[in-house]
Amino acid sequence: MPADSGSAPRPTLGSVITTIPSFLRARGAHSPAIERIAVEMRTLRYVLQIVLGIGLTLLVQRWDRRRLSDEQRARAWNTATWGAALYAFGPASMLGWGWVTRKSALGLLGGLLCAAALIAIIAGADYLFGLAAGLP
Repeated sequence: MPADSGSAPRPTLGSVITTIPSFLRARGAHSPAIERIAVEMRTLRYVLQIVLGIGLTLLVQRWDRRRLSDEQRARAWNTATWGAALYAFGPASMLGWGWVTRKSALGLLGGLLCAAALIAIIAGADYLFGLAAGLP
């Protein structure tokens, strides 16, 4: 169906998301609908942190597991322990992963560095999402 020249263009998702923060600031975020949007954005931000914390750590550990020797792989966590560590500690589980698989200070240091890198990536993604959503 052809659009007539008098109708306004349909907004894109990106334009709506970038409009919300300025709309919230202009209105003082007092309307119930605006408050609901702000709560949904904070919830989405929290979900992003959880998904990245578990997902990125899992990807790094799976990548590292493929590189391990048979002896190191035999020392690695079983599925239940692995899942519990990822769920409970997220990126910090890299410390335990490095120690359990390598049994050395170098493995622990590698886990620490990897955990720091993952936390920095997650913090950067959170910061960018906060900027895009107009959240503090």
